Amino acid sequence: MAVVAVVLTLAVVGVLFAKSTTGRRMIDGSTTQQEPAAGEIAVPRPKPLAFDPLPGSGVEHDDELPFLVDGDPATLWSTENYRTNLFGGLKPGVGVVLQLSGASKLEELRVTSPSEGWAVEVLVAASPQSTRQAWGEPVATKKGIAKGSTTLNLGGRTAGAVLLWITDLGEGNSVVSIAELRLS
Repeated sequence: MAVVAVVLTLAVVGVLFAKSTTGRRMIDGSTTQQEPAAGEIAVPRPKPLAFDPLPGSGVEHDDELPFLVDGDPATLWSTENYRTNLFGGLKPGVGVVLQLSGASKLEELRVTSPSEGWAVEVLVAASPQSTRQAWGEPVATKKGIAKGSTTLNLGGRTAGAVLLWITDLGEGNSVVSIAELRLS
């Protein structure tokens, strides 16, 4: 009789664990998306793409790009390592494109990063563009980004793609790392 009670107890605990967030992650390897803050409407998960036009190589740690939208602040995408904060004089910047499944009205881009002192421009377009010039004028800029989360105002523009263009890695930095990019 005691064996039956132990087996039933373990079965109930197993079912409850399997239905928990931790249990689901352990069973199927999925990650939990961060819930939007009160009053925030999240844009469906975009597809992150490296943006490293000529004279760049066209890639920028592409294998790490999914970390930008996985909801896990412990995973990072990083730029390549450069000799100086201004990309060793090789190019004007590098970036990440967030390609949306369709046009969306965009209010903000929240950037979470352990790096500090870097600078960005944020640009929007109907679809990803092949050159920095083709993106047009920035809708937001920020210099001296601090560690943690930074919110950039996109002004309610409608777009199908967003470019986070890193123009300066920050004084004394040779790389920038980003944990999460979140559009709302």
